[in-house]
Amino acid sequence: MEFKERFLNLMLACADMSRGTLWRVEEPVWIRNIANYVDKDRTCHVGLSIRKRPVRSVVDMIPMLIGTSRRGPSAAFQATGCFGDRSKRTTFFRLRPFQIPLSDAYDENRGAMIKPNPPKHRLDPDELVRLDAMLAAKGAAS
Repeated sequence: MEFKERFLNLMLACADMSRGTLWRVEEPVWIRNIANYVDKDRTCHVGLSIRKRPVRSVVDMIPMLIGTSRRGPSAAFQATGCFGDRSKRTTFFRLRPFQIPLSDAYDENRGAMIKPNPPKHRLDPDELVRLDAMLAAKGAAS
């Protein structure tokens, strides 16, 4: 079994990629999966999973919202502590969940491309309630 296949099977067995989990997604993954994505020489962006069901296969897609440090509209969802600075807010306002294939989690040349977000891997309970409210208001209730 090749290393990528073993890595993806390990992610299936161990990684909780359900709604409310935060991930550090490398730029090449966003570039491959978002039409007209503009690469600004970053290494990664925070992704917020809004997947309703557990991941069961390496062909499963993970719907993710992409985070930004910019301020969004007043209806945007914000989470704190996604980066090293616990007071800095990350905004998720584009309700256009990008379908990220789990198979993009590993690249033979670069290694792991989707990793748990180290400072904070899961939304707080009140943040999860606010995320659900935003999704419901925009017609994407989970």
